Amino acid sequence: MKNKKQTLEINKLFTKSFEIYKKNWKQFILIGIILFAVGLIGGFGNKIDLETGNIMRTGFGFFMSTLSWIAYTYIVIGVIRYTLNLVDGKKPKLDSIFYGVDSVKHFLFFVLVTVVTQILIAFGIILFIIPGIIIGLGLMFTKYYIAENRGEVFDTIKTSWKMTKGYKWNLFGLSVFIFLFNILGALVFLVGLIITIPVSSLVMASAYRKIEGTYTPEINISSEE
Repeated sequence: MKNKKQTLEINKLFTKSFEIYKKNWKQFILIGIILFAVGLIGGFGNKIDLETGNIMRTGFGFFMSTLSWIAYTYIVIGVIRYTLNLVDGKKPKLDSIFYGVDSVKHFLFFVLVTVVTQILIAFGIILFIIPGIIIGLGLMFTKYYIAENRGEVFDTIKTSWKMTKGYKWNLFGLSVFIFLFNILGALVFLVGLIITIPVSSLVMASAYRKIEGTYTPEINISSEE
């Protein structure tokens, strides 16, 4: 079945997201601190050339960078699910961000979806940029879908593409608005990002839930004679 298209009303998405943020701002700040700390781990073990200022990566430094990336990605999956639960009206505990991954297979699927999506977008950008933008909009919800462990790699990509059919202009406008919103946050001595980044995440999660609610996956029914 096709999507029953609805208009994404930016003002309503932001109003709802601000309300959720105001009730959970302390948790979002803690999440930001956790992700920042995990990101810092990736810099341990490297050396700096005092003459050139270049970073010299060591074997231990490479190990720490890899460890940091794995931990960061692991937590991001939990954060996505945490955000979706808030949008759904639930009250998830903060420590739930550490339990978002259901299995090693789930984690690997998330990583593969991310890599494949980025490759497809990069390929589209090489083809005169506009195809890359269209691909990026069509695959915008892959991380949300796979984070909830609702499909495998290519099923997730196909579902996101079909789900966003008829919504790409809406999503393009929403993406531009979110970009400008975060620029504004950065201009306020970067402190504004404490608000704009979590609110933007909630807006995208809300948009995903709204579009997902109008999408019915195609079901193949086969009959045996």
